[in-house]
Amino acid sequence: MAEQYLKKNERRVVVQTPTGPKAFSGMSKTWHEKTIKVSLSDRFFHVGCKHVFLTEDGWKFADHIKPGDELVREDETASAVIAVTAMPGEFMYDLLDVDGGSSYIANGFIHHNCEFLSSDAMLISSMKLQQIRETAPIFEDMGFRFWVQPESLGGAGKTYLVSIDPATGNAKDYSVIEVFDFPGLNQIAEWRSNEINIPLLYAKVKWLLNKLTEPIGRGRAEVLWTFERNGIGEAMCALYVSDERQPEFAELYSDAPGKYGVYTTGKTKIVSCLQLKTLIEKVNNGMKLNSDILLFELKNFIARGGSYEAKTGSTDDCVMATVGITRLIKRLAEYNDEAFRQVNEYVDPNEVEDEFGGEPVPFGIL
Repeated sequence: MAEQYLKKNERRVVVQTPTGPKAFSGMSKTWHEKTIKVSLSDRFFHVGCKHVFLTEDGWKFADHIKPGDELVREDETASAVIAVTAMPGEFMYDLLDVDGGSSYIANGFIHHNCEFLSSDAMLISSMKLQQIRETAPIFEDMGFRFWVQPESLGGAGKTYLVSIDPATGNAKDYSVIEVFDFPGLNQIAEWRSNEINIPLLYAKVKWLLNKLTEPIGRGRAEVLWTFERNGIGEAMCALYVSDERQPEFAELYSDAPGKYGVYTTGKTKIVSCLQLKTLIEKVNNGMKLNSDILLFELKNFIARGGSYEAKTGSTDDCVMATVGITRLIKRLAEYNDEAFRQVNEYVDPNEVEDEFGGEPVPFGIL
């Protein structure tokens, strides 16, 4: 938060922990290139772009807040955002650490210290998450954020993996499209929205696949894609089947004869999550993550009930779309030596069994 705002008489910072309110350990004054002013009817917050508020739609970064969003108060009521204004860079105070929890109350509203790493059993190690830093997109098009130059997209000799996690398009349920290259496994694009229906989602997917497979010079990129075949995915599947102009040069990966897309069971979710963990935590040539939203979700993606899921109040749509990338690597492994090596990397079953309290966890080739 901005220094001048913290000096106001109404300033109050209380950390929420399982055993009750506690004080934070300290604050750090750091330079923020861009800041945001979030205005309500009775007050405003002047914060860094990656400051996190609890809204009625879940946790949101300040630079993703928009007028009409509802910020949650300490008493569980909510207040609507009236205006969001971009402000110049300046020094801001950030919490260094929080004793016993990563959410806290400041000036009557609930915030999140995104630099705090939970003591919960997370999918990705805390040390690795501390090392990863999000990067700003290079350009945006059709709602997609891209982390490559426009002229670098597509062309012979390139391979892209596209995974879609479809949703209803309301409230906290987000549809997400994640794109990684191969074999580098660099995140090159992401799209996320909770304000879109299935026909529009399919149109986004089709636009992306056609863009990635556009002929450049003497060839096209190889594109492999899939989507989660849940209830919403079945609706998108129907659109794909009835489409007389399906994406011609992108291969749809499906996990069952006569079906389209992939279906996730409890067992396949665990195995795919563990494969994602292996790919991200590799010391050399691991997955390169760029998205601030994906990184935030990973910090709140924990072991629970014999599986992995988002903490209460958080989302995991970007994580699950990225988990789908591991299923595409499985398909590549059928004819690509590098992919075959990646999906056969060893995971210690004893280590995972301990993490899940002795519950049996299936292992094998993805």
